[in-house]
Amino acid sequence: MDFEAGQRWHYHTREGEEQSTLGILRREVNNGRALLHIRIEGIILPNPRAENGIQTVLGHTPISAEALEKSVTFRAEQAFVPDDFSGYETWREAFIRQEAGVFTISVKEILDVVEQGLAAGLTKPKQDFNPVFLKINKANKELL
Repeated sequence: MDFEAGQRWHYHTREGEEQSTLGILRREVNNGRALLHIRIEGIILPNPRAENGIQTVLGHTPISAEALEKSVTFRAEQAFVPDDFSGYETWREAFIRQEAGVFTISVKEILDVVEQGLAAGLTKPKQDFNPVFLKINKANKELL
């Protein structure tokens, strides 16, 4: 599939999030492999730090092209206008320092992992530790 910035896609969603879509923020190639930066909208993530305790948008998620290809169902007619690249910029800086990675699991699984991390308090800032991204062990999908 040809993924390009500005496209909006439907994907295999979690139960209750059937109207959720994702938008392509950016496409890039790293070490010969395509990776995409996406924004996921219309989700229901319990998050005590979010307004009303529910997070409806995941502003930036780096994902391999292969994982995204397996996740999407069809391209939406409505375009996606990427306007906030702050998540990408933060990720890029961490990636250069080898402190961030790319998801190689489905979008649905990413949301499950993020929800588990939020429930476990794994995204709370700690002294001298800024968990911008949680790395995923592809084999067992556990938080490292």
